[in-house]
Amino acid sequence: DNGPGGYGHDRIKDKYPEFSPLHNITQNAPPTLIMLGDKDKLIPVATMEEYKKRMQQVGSECEVIIYKDQGHGFFNRGESFKQTLEAAETFLKKQGFIKQ
Repeated sequence: DNGPGGYGHDRIKDKYPEFSPLHNITQNAPPTLIMLGDKDKLIPVATMEEYKKRMQQVGSECEVIIYKDQGHGFFNRGESFKQTLEAAETFLKKQGFIKQ
C-alpha cells in the first residue's frame, strides 16, 4: 500500500495509483503468494489482509503465509531462506508453473 498512510506515500504523493499493488488489483489478477513476517514494520499484516480481501473480491487466488517473529526481509537469512524457497516452489507447482 503506497496510498495515503502507506509506505513511501510521503515521497510519491499523488502518483501512488500508478504502481501501488494494493490499488491495482483487477479482474483476472494472477495467483499471488504473499510471505510476510508478523513483525514487519514496512508492510503491516493488516495491509496484507486487505490485499487478500481485494484479490478474493475479484475472484483471484491469494495465498498467505505469515512467519512468526519475523521482520521485513526475513527470507534472506538462515532457515527462513529455505522455508520460503520451499513455499514458493510448492505454490508454483500448484499453479502448474513447475512440473510435479
